Amino acid sequence: MHILIIGATRGIGRQLLEQALEQGHSVTVLARHPQKIDLSHPNLTVVEGDIRDPQAVGRAVAGQEAVLCTIGIKPTRKPVTVFSRGTKNLLQAMQTNG
Repeated sequence: MHILIIGATRGIGRQLLEQALEQGHSVTVLARHPQKIDLSHPNLTVVEGDIRDPQAVGRAVAGQEAVLCTIGIKPTRKPVTVFSRGTKNLLQAMQTNG
């Protein structure tokens, strides 16, 4: 299966990435900082981009059979829009790419 994981640089996303590769899936990761993916695997593709960028999300979603979003942020008192903007971009890209 072709799987896109957004938020795979640490925590739950990293565990999901490792398990997906162990199970033989082709995994694409969308990461703002691709150098944080310190894993090399023939079934792994790392795409640099931000979930808040509709074009980056669209490129990453193309050709995927499943999309998994595990983004998180450090606690803050500032207003946070990454989840709402990112989810909007992700849903739009998924709809566009079928």
